[in-house]
Amino acid sequence: RSSFPCGVITAHVVVNQDRLFEIAGAVDMLAEALFISPMEGYSKRILCALVHLGVIPAAAAYDPWGPELPANEFDKIGRMLAALTTEAPG
Repeated sequence: RSSFPCGVITAHVVVNQDRLFEIAGAVDMLAEALFISPMEGYSKRILCALVHLGVIPAAAAYDPWGPELPANEFDKIGRMLAALTTEAPG
């Protein structure tokens, strides 16, 4: 998978402003997919993203306190991540 998250952190830590500005659009794209209404669903959306990235199994993407999300939201998050990993700079 992409090293996108590592690139964001590295650009910040080493104060590589050019790289940080390159990545800013991708960070916005990620935020626009995960932090939407209902806002209380952001935990579930993050868990869904982690499933798509292979970090956790699908069974672990359970938020007992958050709202139910539309059935297609999992797929939308997957498409967004696929776009990020193919479009994110360097």
